[in-house]
Amino acid sequence: MRTLCRNSLYLSSLTLLFFACNASTSVDGNLVGGGGEDSGQNSPTSASGDGGNTDGSANTGGSGGTTSGGTGASSGTGASSGTAGSAGNSGFVADFPDGSFTYNPGVPREPNACASVSGVATTVTRPIDIIVSIDNSSSMNGEIKAVQTRVNDDLARIIEESGIDYRVILVSRYGHVDSRIDESDNPVCIGPAPSDAGIAGLGLTACTDKDNVPPLVNGSRFFHHSTDIESHDMWCKILDAYDTSDEISDQLGQNPTRPEAWAATWPVLAPNGYQDWLRTDAFKIIVAITDDGIDCGPYDDNDDEAYGLTAAQDFDEALRTLAPQHFGAYDSGDPDANRNYVYYSLVGLSPHDPSVAPFLEPTTPYEPEEDIQTSRCSGADGNGTGHQQLSKMTGGLRYPSCLNDNFDEVFRAVAQGVIEGAAVPCHFDMPTATGIIDYESVTINYQPGSGGDVIAFPLVTDSGSCSGSDVYYDNPTTPTQIHLCPAACNLVKSDDNASISIDFGCLGS
Repeated sequence: MRTLCRNSLYLSSLTLLFFACNASTSVDGNLVGGGGEDSGQNSPTSASGDGGNTDGSANTGGSGGTTSGGTGASSGTGASSGTAGSAGNSGFVADFPDGSFTYNPGVPREPNACASVSGVATTVTRPIDIIVSIDNSSSMNGEIKAVQTRVNDDLARIIEESGIDYRVILVSRYGHVDSRIDESDNPVCIGPAPSDAGIAGLGLTACTDKDNVPPLVNGSRFFHHSTDIESHDMWCKILDAYDTSDEISDQLGQNPTRPEAWAATWPVLAPNGYQDWLRTDAFKIIVAITDDGIDCGPYDDNDDEAYGLTAAQDFDEALRTLAPQHFGAYDSGDPDANRNYVYYSLVGLSPHDPSVAPFLEPTTPYEPEEDIQTSRCSGADGNGTGHQQLSKMTGGLRYPSCLNDNFDEVFRAVAQGVIEGAAVPCHFDMPTATGIIDYESVTINYQPGSGGDVIAFPLVTDSGSCSGSDVYYDNPTTPTQIHLCPAACNLVKSDDNASISIDFGCLGS
């Protein structure tokens, strides 16, 4: 089953039917005149015959009634001789990116509807770009080793098996985790999966010798932008690295007993920054891994909930202003609108206490609706309130970085989030109409792919009123989208051959 919405589509084949007022209808750029109707319903030879031909020529109203007194198209009146009505209204445009739509007047006409537009959607899912940024500071050795161990099996494997088109962009210093390079105490190297893993894994470069790390090689799914990330500057580096070349060591290393002369020979792989690896049609997931907070440039969370919120809001605006085509255009009037990313935090917050409500295990990630945690987990340098607030703001999970022995849990959760991110929410763009639509009379019907009875989804006021297979508008008075409540969404998504019809109530033109 697949839901259609602007810029993004759901999973399978879906037939969409829209019933609209009897004005001329604009589909694929062609205006088609609606037919006129007479006042009566008797014999075609009487004074109250049927209206004119619905297939009026482009930009022309349908003809008037075939006998006296027939009313023409919505903006014209048929004369006694059945002259054509004046030019019809523009109707509505079915705005779906991959449907092929044709005009269908519907014979016999649907009750309370005057015309329909139908289309069949193709199977499309959103690609996903996953940006992972890892702190390279001295306290991150355990976390980095856990990432290197778990990322292939607990992230890449699950996403691979889902069939989603994904890629991973790592923003962190490249190298062996136990071999310092320049300012980076703990570089990162994501290699291929073990030979018996059954998957290729993400990386192509194996860093087995800390004294002789080979040059980085990127593949078609994994891209590493070598950038030093220190304890507090992750957000500034994410912004800077977007359009700045990866950092290649021009020093011999800072350990005088083991100078890494080989690092100075590594080639530049991203001269224009990691922006070249992002795809404009992809949904973005950002994963931040650090045991500290944010304090760089204008961003300072001060290990405080309120400061963290301000910092998160400012970074969200900066990121989306920098690259609106990737992260969603920022609207100061409605900052949550258009956002095209989710932010996951593996930071120094304290884990759940199983002895305190809601009695969750320490390895359970924090959901977006849970409070900001200001206490730290063991060994963490900060609680990461800025990272936490950005996760809450974007709908991402939070996880204690000190539980690196259990990173499999959070990587599986992130993988599930990737899969869900590829599945667009159940909503339909409301086609625009120049005629007068009775929005309170609109009905949404679900036709099971099995051919069973049609199910009408009741219209409720808002999402809080959902109690079953209901639907609601984004705005009750001037709707632009129709949203399916969770029960209706799950029902339709589970049916690969379902069809949805939307019957617009008619009030005239």
